[in-house]
Amino acid sequence: MKMMTAYELVLRELDAIGVHFACIGTFALHLHGELPDDYVLHDVDIVIEAGAVAIETCHRHLTAQNWQFFLWDQRVDNLPALSTLQEKCYLRACKEGLCLDIIFSGLMISTPDILERSQRASGILIASLADIFYMKTQRNSPADRSLLARIKDGKMNDTGSTSASIGRPSEL
Repeated sequence: MKMMTAYELVLRELDAIGVHFACIGTFALHLHGELPDDYVLHDVDIVIEAGAVAIETCHRHLTAQNWQFFLWDQRVDNLPALSTLQEKCYLRACKEGLCLDIIFSGLMISTPDILERSQRASGILIASLADIFYMKTQRNSPADRSLLARIKDGKMNDTGSTSASIGRPSEL
């Protein structure tokens, strides 16, 4: 099974059990059609409502499927208190070479705003292109700069063009 398909399956499962999230980052760009299918991902980022119910539901479901959880680089077998989690901003879940970063605070755009502007692609709720581009631009990592330059130059998708401009979301 291809890595992209494996990620899509787990994200659809989380959606089916009622976890309210949106996929953000490079995998979301893939779902928007901005990356080729063979693009190598290191992880998939999702933003999730910061409430205990959403986080606990996600944790319980993935733990039952033998995902291992990490709070930064420290493995956690039991879900820490919500206050501890919110200080750390995200949990990482890993299984068989897949890494899912579950983000619940610390983004440049509020989670409710991201979720409100999200749309479905391949059955998965994904952040708007404007929000993804804005977060990547603000993060400004070398990998993000390179990726955004390739997208802007129209070299990432099969048609040679990109469907959105890169910059601040007009809705903000």
